[in-house]
Amino acid sequence: MTKHTLLIWAWALFASFLDVRGQLPRGVVMLDVSRHFVPIEFLHRQVDELARYGIPALHLHLTDAAGWRMEIEGYPELTRMSAWRTERRWEDWWQGDRHYADAATGYGGYYRQEELRALVAYGLERGVTIIPEIEFPAHSEEVTAALPWLSCTGQPYTSADLCIGADSTYLFMSDVLRQVADVFPSPYIHLGGDEAGGQSWRTCPRCQGVTQVDAMQRVNKIVHELGRKMICWDEVFTLGLRDTSVAIMVWRSPETAREALASGHEVIYAPARYCYLDKYQDQPSTQPRAMGGYLPVDSIYGPLLEAPRGASLGLCLWTEYVPTPQDVERMLWPRALALAEALSPKPRPLADFRQWAEQESLNLRARGINAYDLTAEQGQRPQYLHPVKGASVHRPVTYRLPYHPYYPASGQGALTDGLQGGWSNTDGRWQGFLGPVDVVVDLGSKRRRLRRVEVTFLQSTGVEIYLPSRVTLSVSNDSLHWTTVSDERPVADARPDVLRTHTWDGSLRARYLRLQAATDPRGGWLFTDEVLVR
Repeated sequence: MTKHTLLIWAWALFASFLDVRGQLPRGVVMLDVSRHFVPIEFLHRQVDELARYGIPALHLHLTDAAGWRMEIEGYPELTRMSAWRTERRWEDWWQGDRHYADAATGYGGYYRQEELRALVAYGLERGVTIIPEIEFPAHSEEVTAALPWLSCTGQPYTSADLCIGADSTYLFMSDVLRQVADVFPSPYIHLGGDEAGGQSWRTCPRCQGVTQVDAMQRVNKIVHELGRKMICWDEVFTLGLRDTSVAIMVWRSPETAREALASGHEVIYAPARYCYLDKYQDQPSTQPRAMGGYLPVDSIYGPLLEAPRGASLGLCLWTEYVPTPQDVERMLWPRALALAEALSPKPRPLADFRQWAEQESLNLRARGINAYDLTAEQGQRPQYLHPVKGASVHRPVTYRLPYHPYYPASGQGALTDGLQGGWSNTDGRWQGFLGPVDVVVDLGSKRRRLRRVEVTFLQSTGVEIYLPSRVTLSVSNDSLHWTTVSDERPVADARPDVLRTHTWDGSLRARYLRLQAATDPRGGWLFTDEVLVR
């Protein structure tokens, strides 16, 4: 018996005597090592920092379409093939053929079980639990490519979902989870359960009458037989699973966290708007590419303090656009300090926390961690910070084409409320359209002199928000007969995250102003924040 195995066994025995197997860690940092593999030594270094700041758990997202990262005995194809993909850049692979390779020709890697055992022991010595995640039944292209008999079609590269109606799927999951439980003594194993498309299930004879909830209950039985508890993403709860032995990790609506807690579930509170660290932490033009959005450390801290009572707190770093260990550290630190402080017995006021976090960002860098330097932060878009002055605001707006109910901003008056958006499309100021924009602003009963009109659009390609391919401004005195005053067809902007303002200058009188914007050839969303009329 090795030192690592002995330590893990002793910890598990100790835990059973203290009956702590039903208690989630109060705080969890999730790191996605599927999209981009990081060396095991790097994970040891992050454990050091989590321990230093009192964050008690590291959740490893070990499997997803982009790569399977854990050695599994009996299934060598998972690491011989599915741990390696054909493209280094995730977006090139995702937008390409999504095929896999091998160690000689591909990009990726995996962890040997002995390496993971050593990491677990290292964490336990420092008070940090390692929680593994194995995705089921979706996000499983890498499994069905290497082991095609686990798909509904029996053919590789045809399904992102495992076949939930086949006994072979659960035999496979039993084999995998037995080895996961042997390596990781964590009381909890995360089983995913999110974003299942289910297209292959609809035409699969074996899947008829089997629901995703049925599948999760069946795999939960395997987890229970191993003496562990299952964590799932919140889709499993909203789909109707009510087994309160299952812990729910909430990434969508904060209200779901409250509902799950009220239903008796343990909950990890990690809503994407406040807790997903793949967003920019400073002005996008000053940062390497991110998924999109804007999430500085200050914007994490407050929502964590306001989390529902009784919930554990989580931060998640997805790595589609985080390709290197250095990038991981830059995106994780110092933002993880918001979680550390929220877990403290007496969290500081925001101003005091901010001062401490700035100093700690320098201390992290002095220790060799590639933390973002908070003292150099440029901050929020200036227009976001102050209401518009000197423009026509609070004028009625008619929507000839509707805005999307998911992104209403302040509703019918959003485009003339005098409030401009920040760096993120989810800040409540940007109004989203899944298609063209066609709105009319009523400037008043008398014809008003127009000297300038400004309209700003946002682009964030990581979430399929694009600048418009055409912007047209027209005026009218009766809202029936229109005169075009500006018709721009701008050149596409290749930058992933950018704002573009369209401006018309002139001098004329009109009662109505009409804004039309056409979508990018790729489709997607249009987002605008305000029609400024001066």
